Parts: sequence; structure tokens; C-alpha cells
Amino acid sequence: MVGFNDSVDTLLDFTTSRVKVLDTMNQLQAGTAQARLFDAMATGIEMLSRLQPQPTADLPERRRVMVIMSEVTDVGSETHLSAS
Repeated sequence: MVGFNDSVDTLLDFTTSRVKVLDTMNQLQAGTAQARLFDAMATGIEMLSRLQPQPTADLPERRRVMVIMSEVTDVGSETHLSAS
């Protein structure tokens, strides 16, 4: 899980623990004036590219996905949308 405002921070590494995900989401706080959305997306893409999918009997091919929750547009990213 990646958080972003005036910085981009890895809040939680990949996990199958719903409790850890919910706890991390419940600890999110309002950010500052910036929202480095595109930088956070680039970080997420880089993290997903390192992930080696572990196929299982019921899911032989797992997809890598990114879910983005944000109420603002990008403000302050160094990464441009075309680069993500």
C-alpha cells in the first residue's frame, strides 16, 4: 500500500492479511497541499513489477492490479502521466 501527499510512502508491503490492510487504511490521515498521485502510481507500478505471482490450483494466472483511491488530482509529481 502506497500513500501520497507531498511525499510518496510505502505504508504496507504486499500481504494477504485483511487485518493489516484495514489497520493501515484506518491510520491514514489527511495530507498536505500537494498530492503526488502520478509519483505514487509510478511507485506502485515499480512494486508490482517486482512481484512474482504465485499461481495456485484455483488461480493458475494471477493478475497484477492497482487500486487508486484519491479525492484530488495530481499536484507536484515529478512523474508525468505518460511515463506511468
